[in-house]
Amino acid sequence: GIALSYLRTLFPETAFVATPTIIIEGVTDADLVIYERASGFVLVIQHKWLSAPESVRESGANDDELRKGASQATRSRDAFRKDPTLLRRELGLSEEQPISGVEAVVSCRGAEPTAFLGKLGIPIALERAFEELWQESGRSLKELWEKLSSRPDHMKAAERYEDTPVTITVGEMDFTFPGFSLGIS
Repeated sequence: GIALSYLRTLFPETAFVATPTIIIEGVTDADLVIYERASGFVLVIQHKWLSAPESVRESGANDDELRKGASQATRSRDAFRKDPTLLRRELGLSEEQPISGVEAVVSCRGAEPTAFLGKLGIPIALERAFEELWQESGRSLKELWEKLSSRPDHMKAAERYEDTPVTITVGEMDFTFPGFSLGIS
């Protein structure tokens, strides 16, 4: 689709092999698999489209989609780790081209997971965040993976907020609630 075509353009053919929609018989599919020629590093990208939730049910449906994506990404990654011959064949690699590591990520359009999703073991990133981290990585797939795993963009965003308690007076009683203020730079 459109999103995978766009993601694919981030990885020029001179430095990467980018193969969309690899079916792993009896396991799952991998939406986009990227191989970095210089390092031999492989990143499996599972893509999900999310809707802007207007209800708890829609929010839950987004979380379900992300869980499904994380499961597919994990199964793809594990299948490729277990069977590098399959990975080489699907990517059109020769035996001389090394495979130094295989990792996976879920990239999504719409919104990132809610706090209800929990830890999945696979990073989840909005396409915008994925692209920003790609630019910050010096266009190194291994460095991108490290950034996706540590999410410096989340830390940078969190640093912009400060605890700012808010006091509301009702009648003669003061109620203090925790709050955040966003620093604009």
